[in-house]
Amino acid sequence: MAAFLGQALAFLAELAALAGAGLLAAQAAPGRWGIAAGLAGAGLLALAWGRWAAPRARRRLGGMALLLFKAGAFGIG
Repeated sequence: MAAFLGQALAFLAELAALAGAGLLAAQAAPGRWGIAAGLAGAGLLALAWGRWAAPRARRRLGGMALLLFKAGAFGIG
């Protein structure tokens, strides 16, 4: 049960980081471009996370590199 709750909390934190990246990118662009920028920002973070930080990623970062990547991703969100 505790493992499930930990994984659920991690997943919710990842969703919050994606939302934060999208919001940050949307605020950086004026008008209607903000919607496109928000979607692009969230999409780029999702691609990078899936490539380098996901538990089953083929080329997962390790050690300090993974820690710094996650700190940056959650710092945006």
